[in-house]
Amino acid sequence: MQDYFEMPDVVTPFKIGDFTLYVYAYRRLSPREGAEMVRQYLMQKKLQKLPKSGSGKLMTVIGFDESNG
Repeated sequence: MQDYFEMPDVVTPFKIGDFTLYVYAYRRLSPREGAEMVRQYLMQKKLQKLPKSGSGKLMTVIGFDESNG
């Protein structure tokens, strides 16, 4: 077993208006998972709503399979 694991390298962009959230995971995410990632982003950044424009970045362990590491 390794003492470390690779950082997620699959990027799924979710565009909400003029704001794009780039989610880094171990596999491509579904639109439903994207909605959850937006909620997590808002909680982590302590925001009530997304900015009108720009972008953000979020990392998740979705798709990580320890048995393949």
